[in-house]
Amino acid sequence: MFRNGFVLKHQAALKQIGRKHYKYLSTQERIPLQHFNSRIKQQQSKMSKRVPQQYDYFLVLDFEATCEKSKQINPQDVVEKADPFPTVFKEFDKWIKEEVGLDNTFLFVTCGDWDLKTMLPNQCDLENLQLPSYCKEWLNIKKSYAIVKGDFIKGMMPMIRGLSLIHTGHLHRGLDDCLNIVKILRALADHGCKFLPTMSIQ
Repeated sequence: MFRNGFVLKHQAALKQIGRKHYKYLSTQERIPLQHFNSRIKQQQSKMSKRVPQQYDYFLVLDFEATCEKSKQINPQDVVEKADPFPTVFKEFDKWIKEEVGLDNTFLFVTCGDWDLKTMLPNQCDLENLQLPSYCKEWLNIKKSYAIVKGDFIKGMMPMIRGLSLIHTGHLHRGLDDCLNIVKILRALADHGCKFLPTMSIQ
């Protein structure tokens, strides 16, 4: 989850780090305090471009397909050992209600529309499960990138390069993709992007 309160907490941490780091350096190692102040100001200037967001949480989500019709694919061990979808989805719904809280405002963030427009509704239909209303609206991070950069791209890696970020882990591995989407989300926030839903379904 990308917490909206990150900005104020991070600014306070920067100030505290600057004071502590300077305090405990030996006389020979000390760097003029104005250098710390300059670095802190640069970080604060970067974050000052951020605009207030209307959500308490951004929930980054990424699904990966492990099978295709008429084609045999060996799934990862973690998929083979996973609980059935209805069990996992019930636990997910419990987590949303108890940990995130329906009284808080939150928005799912995806890299594309397939995850919540196609994959999840189809899987729920297959299992005769009702799709929760909170899964019917989301932000496609590629559209936010297009607003900031003026260029709509098709994949994650062009966004990583366009924002001068370092890719983490393996592409198309669910958790790694989520971590990289968080990086993109934070970088776009630093550019003053206001995050709003880009698609919803009935």
